[in-house]
Amino acid sequence: MEALVTNTYRGAFLSVLGGSERHLASCIRIARSARIYELVRDVDYSRFDDQMRTVEAHVADDLARFS
Repeated sequence: MEALVTNTYRGAFLSVLGGSERHLASCIRIARSARIYELVRDVDYSRFDDQMRTVEAHVADDLARFS
């Protein structure tokens, strides 16, 4: 839930526009049905390709299991 709410594009405008409650309900629906991941990567770009291969393998594994 926190990842969805925190990473909402232009989320700061929701309270001004009166959409906070609707947005929260949407986030709850998404959180119940979507797989959400967090990636923490090294700042060292020399390992970038290696890290992306790990991400690709993880996604491929999940797609195989949950499709």
